[in-house]
Amino acid sequence: MMRNNVRRVVAVILACTATVMQAKKETLSVATLNVDGLPQKILFFDVNATGPGATYTPLISQYLASKNYDIIGVQEDFNFDSQLCSALNDGYQHDEWSGGIANGTGGFGLGNVKYSCDGLLTFWKTNITMKATVRTNWHQAYGKFDHCWDDMVTKSFRRYEMLLAGGTEVVVYNLHMDASDDPDGLVDTDTEGDRAARRSQWIQLRDDIIARMDQRPVLVIGDTNSFYSSDDLEQVFIKAIEETGMATVGDVWVELALGGKYPEAQESNVADDGTLIGWKHDKDEWLDKILYINPTQGSKLRPLAVTLDREGFLREDGTPLCDHYPLAATFEVSDQTATVISNIGDNISNAALWSPDGTRLTSPRRGITIVRNVDGSTTKVVTR
Repeated sequence: MMRNNVRRVVAVILACTATVMQAKKETLSVATLNVDGLPQKILFFDVNATGPGATYTPLISQYLASKNYDIIGVQEDFNFDSQLCSALNDGYQHDEWSGGIANGTGGFGLGNVKYSCDGLLTFWKTNITMKATVRTNWHQAYGKFDHCWDDMVTKSFRRYEMLLAGGTEVVVYNLHMDASDDPDGLVDTDTEGDRAARRSQWIQLRDDIIARMDQRPVLVIGDTNSFYSSDDLEQVFIKAIEETGMATVGDVWVELALGGKYPEAQESNVADDGTLIGWKHDKDEWLDKILYINPTQGSKLRPLAVTLDREGFLREDGTPLCDHYPLAATFEVSDQTATVISNIGDNISNAALWSPDGTRLTSPRRGITIVRNVDGSTTKVVTR
């Protein structure tokens, strides 16, 4: 009788043990978009005459709001911030706009032709709690009045610590890296200065992520201006992080759209048939990227879907609202640091549970649980 009773209690405990590590799960949708918010002119230079401006930026805002993403990271939010926020103000919160260009808010001075704005802004749904934000300027940029004017503004990356509606936490980086001299990012016209600046930025970002790595998964979103086929970000960023043993790194587009195969390095981003690889076509890769980093010990992101969101993102003449399309992805977030232990006190009528230090328990705990039967006999059960 006693032996059967102990077996029954142990069986219940072991059945419960299988549910000790029940991960909290929720879905998360995220999008990144370069909103092309440069003014038409800077000083006496034509910069962005065909950009969306005050006419089409409100339509970009309406489009993003209609998609109901949980998190939206934008780049080049310079001179049309109020129009960009117009349709997003009700359902979202956002961090601080750093100002525009040539409108008195950018910190411009003739002795130092550089604006303090970075063009970054991140929106998150009102049911998400922002725990911390920080902006970090890039150490290196290239080009003042040429090479896409990257050193005219203070480009940066921004880091966000977020508590999602379901109780899991994620870290999000929104960034904009140095552009190539050619808007299509061709290796043939991309200079060593452009590539060196981006390489420095990937290393700076990598080191920041590694220094702050904990049990929370990390998302990196933004206009990277980088191709795997021409920049060595796979080596200096992805493999470098994984070699620490602290985390794994994935690119959601590569994983879901390209079958997990990273584009190979090549001398040109022009295909044999003369078409451009990347950016303007559904072939190989995009300058905009969504990377996800899962700590070895901690919560995880699992990509469910990715899309270059183009449907309806058009002007009356059929051209895009701006020079990029929204890149969007959906993830499952699992908080594997949370433990849920079922209370089995009601299932045991003839036994009591105790901890080794003599504390009465109503349910088994991790480690040693002492099962004491009514006849005084005890059994130690280890739960993991």
